Amino acid sequence: MNKMPGRIKRNTYQQTFQITSTLAVIITLLFISVSASGCNHNVLTPPPASSIAEVPIEVDPLELYNEYVADPNGTMEKYRGKKLFFPYVEVHKMSFLGEPPDTDKFVQMGNVKFRVKYHSQLNNIREGEGYVVEATGTLSGMQWTYLIIEDCWLRVIYPPGGATDLPPEY
Repeated sequence: MNKMPGRIKRNTYQQTFQITSTLAVIITLLFISVSASGCNHNVLTPPPASSIAEVPIEVDPLELYNEYVADPNGTMEKYRGKKLFFPYVEVHKMSFLGEPPDTDKFVQMGNVKFRVKYHSQLNNIREGEGYVVEATGTLSGMQWTYLIIEDCWLRVIYPPGGATDLPPEY
């Protein structure tokens, strides 16, 4: 009989410890959730959204070429200093990446050349394989028989993602 009360005390201590530790965890979690829930009055609100730059003007490349041929001065005045967006540019021709003296990095649709700053923008594009890109750039003017769009940013829209293999020039 003496062993029975000792066993009961030991179980009671274990139960008390479990209850105490469970309560401590619950209280700690409640404290953390209340303090992190935004009950404090120092709420920051973001500033209103604003556009960093003007939205580019959407233009068809061949229509721009015809407009420029008809009235060069008027077209230059109309688009001077503005970004132009060309949503559908078929790649009829492009510069070759493997030619070291080639400083003219471009894709071409008809008589409109879209010049890029970096060769890397041309890595996923191939000539004569039905590639279509979106282009954003500024009107530079006419050079020989080509209308030049400078500082272009290109994005391949067909085929999706562009080519993943190295260009044949490498």
